[in-house]
Amino acid sequence: HTVQFSGHYDLSAVLTGVTVGAGINWQSETVGYGVTHPLLKQGATFRQSSYTLLNLFASWQINAQLQSRVSLSNALDKLYWANIDYANYGEPRNVSLSLSWQY
Repeated sequence: HTVQFSGHYDLSAVLTGVTVGAGINWQSETVGYGVTHPLLKQGATFRQSSYTLLNLFASWQINAQLQSRVSLSNALDKLYWANIDYANYGEPRNVSLSLSWQY
């Protein structure tokens, strides 16, 4: 099971053109049966506990054409498996900055 919530708040009353937001992703416990493992000849069973990811962002509409945005994904740097069948970890904490121009 997966639950996702997100929201944003426009701070323009205090800071013109500024919006902040957050998103929370929750994943229930997952189990993978018969997963290929490089050190085991037979398939193995893997269990991952439930986990929660927190994502944050802020944007600034500089003028009618120009907007900047900064995003912080996996803000709490949670270690989790993105796909339990292939035992690859999900993205660690990361920051991205973008600048958008509309004409």
